[in-house]
Amino acid sequence: MLSDKNDGPDGDGTIDFVTGPTNGTKSGGWSIDTLAGLTKVVITLKAGNGFGAFLLDLTTPDPLSGTWASTKGLSHASIYYNGTPTIVPLPAGALLLITGLAGLGLAARRRNKRQPV
Repeated sequence: MLSDKNDGPDGDGTIDFVTGPTNGTKSGGWSIDTLAGLTKVVITLKAGNGFGAFLLDLTTPDPLSGTWASTKGLSHASIYYNGTPTIVPLPAGALLLITGLAGLGLAARRRNKRQPV
């Protein structure tokens, strides 16, 4: 699935370039905003009549950025992924926090009703 392209609004935006490769250059860096819980993310680079696709190595310390070099000027770069993005669930602790705050609010309300005016 196409997620982002450095020279257009193409893709679904699941993963976006934060710093995209610059078209026309022969080397540079790139960075993306997230892996969105995906394990198969590919950065593609097209330069001249050459094309390269690079599966991100998620075992590296920073799989969200990298560098590239080519003998020809870059035409465009894209991000593709395979799979379904993981929706991050609300942590169980947040539910406990909300319940606790509601309980404190009810206790304060009861206390205020009991006090004579």
